[in-house]
Amino acid sequence: MKQKRKDSFIYLFFLIAIILVGVPEDVCAQRERVVLQSSNLDIGLLSDANVTYVIKSDCDLKGKTLKLKVGTIIELDEGSIQNGILHLSADCQLRGIGSQRNRCKNIELRVNGKNICVERIAISNDSGTAMRSFSDCSNLSVVDCQIISSTDNAVKLVADNINSVIEGVRFENCDFYFRRMGIEIQNHGNNSCRFNGLTISGCSFKMMPSPRYGYAISLSGYGRNVIISSNSIQETTVGVEIVGFSDVEIKDNIMQDIAGKAIVASNERKMSNITVTRNKILCPKAKLHLVNTNNLSICNNELRLLCVELGGCSRSLVSDNTVYSYGHYAIMIDGTNKESRNNRVQNNTIEQLGDNWAVFRCYGKNATKNKFIKNKIQRANSKGVLYDQINGASKNVLKK
Repeated sequence: MKQKRKDSFIYLFFLIAIILVGVPEDVCAQRERVVLQSSNLDIGLLSDANVTYVIKSDCDLKGKTLKLKVGTIIELDEGSIQNGILHLSADCQLRGIGSQRNRCKNIELRVNGKNICVERIAISNDSGTAMRSFSDCSNLSVVDCQIISSTDNAVKLVADNINSVIEGVRFENCDFYFRRMGIEIQNHGNNSCRFNGLTISGCSFKMMPSPRYGYAISLSGYGRNVIISSNSIQETTVGVEIVGFSDVEIKDNIMQDIAGKAIVASNERKMSNITVTRNKILCPKAKLHLVNTNNLSICNNELRLLCVELGGCSRSLVSDNTVYSYGHYAIMIDGTNKESRNNRVQNNTIEQLGDNWAVFRCYGKNATKNKFIKNKIQRANSKGVLYDQINGASKNVLKK
């Protein structure tokens, strides 16, 4: 009896496997492929779902919105889409043919729905955000694209007040040019996690000339599980901003000539498990400034900056970094307003190049029980001290 049940299970397993393997090939064979030569692109031409449309000419939307039906694929082959709003729904794709990034000029690309792919496309918008979403865009994949906004964000994804969790969003091998933010991830509508699983990898970020500010990456609100890896961030005001996200890994990035803060984390909600590792942060005018976090890790980085500041942080580890500090102190633990205790700063090589007050500083009555252990120190200006604890800080330990 047991053998018959086993045989039946095996037969059913193989039957399901054969059906599943055969489905993609059948669907591809049945998908209609329509080549469009006209410069007048409207919803009348793209009236059917699950069709591939090949654009061979420059198409002007004339300020209108073109919303694609579910499953529509647009391939830009020598042609472009210009001047309007292109709205991708669930299971839609927008992709360029060939090795070049095909153009969407003065376009706002809206992505609303699951399983959307944008690949080998250059999107530019001279009057607003280049790519945006205000609803669920789970399993959004943006690969090998250039995204430009000369006036606002390159990308803005918002999850305010939605009822689902946005998962599986990835940006890979893309170039972002922006005035305000490169990628902004926002969840301000409630206290529930609405973003879970975001990857930003192999991308470059450059700010347009701006008199105000420019952030390469902003994680704002409540979200989890973010990987920011192998990116290049240059000449922005802020590199990475974390406002409420936890479980964020920032690794193998290069940041250069950032004017304000290379990495900043701050929120009323206690954040946790932010990891900064193997980065090159070459920003003599910028800080690392991380506030209100638990289990923070800053390890194995090359840091050329003003200083590293931790505030309201507990159980943090700052270890095995090479630090070139151009500020009044290299590393400060601030306990002015919130408890900063049980943090460890160890095995770092630190060269103090600025007008040195203290290499290590603990500040405020809530800065206590922090340890500075086995760090190698070199000071260009020896007027200051190696370590101090001021304004009520106490019970901190320095071991050479």
